[in-house]
Amino acid sequence: MSRPIQLAHRYSPAMSLQVPTTPLRVGLVGAGPWARIAHGPGLATSPDVALAGIWARRVTEAHDLADTLGCP
Repeated sequence: MSRPIQLAHRYSPAMSLQVPTTPLRVGLVGAGPWARIAHGPGLATSPDVALAGIWARRVTEAHDLADTLGCP
């Protein structure tokens, strides 16, 4: 006979109603084709995300992509 699993805390419907008031700050790692075509533009245009910075092995690529996406 098995016993039901007990959760460490109880779920409250009010938990799911909490909406963040500030955008999530995200750093993009890499400045390759996927970052230029998909990930970067998606993050830069999302109202829930603030693109905080871009890192890449080649600094010039990171700067170019940051300028393109309007990232500081």
